[in-house]
Amino acid sequence: MRVVLRRIRTWTIADYATVIESLATAAIVEAALRFCSIETILGAIETIRPGPVATALDDHGRARLSRFAAAPYRLISPRLNCLRHSLVLCAMLRRRGAPARLCIGVERQGDGLAAHAWVDVPDLDRDGALSRFHELPRAWSA
Repeated sequence: MRVVLRRIRTWTIADYATVIESLATAAIVEAALRFCSIETILGAIETIRPGPVATALDDHGRARLSRFAAAPYRLISPRLNCLRHSLVLCAMLRRRGAPARLCIGVERQGDGLAAHAWVDVPDLDRDGALSRFHELPRAWSA
C-alpha cells in the first residue's frame, strides 16, 4: 500500500486527468457492453477523433497509458479482462491521435479455444506473445 501511495504522490496533473479519463471511459464501456452490440461499440470507437492536444506516443508512453487504462478493472477484480481493457485503451489511444485498432484472436488449447483481445498500433512494436493468436477478421462489420 505504501508503494501505491508513494507512486500516486509523484503523479502530475496530467496523470490524474488520465486516471479520470480511464474511469469515465471504463464506465461507458461497461454500459455499452450491457446494452449494445460489439459492432456498435467498435463503430463508436472508430469515430473517435484526436483531442485538442494530440500527443505522440512511443512504446513507453503506450505502456504507461495501458497501465492507466487497466486501473479501473484492477480496482474491481484482480483478474484483468482483456476485452474491456483493450476497448478502454483503444479509445484512449485514438483520442491521442494514434491509429489504434482493436484485434480479437483465438488460439487452440487442447480440445478447445482460448480467445484474447489486444490493441494494435501500426507505429509501435507488437508484443511477440500475441503472435500465437490467430486474429479473427472483422466479420461483424460491413
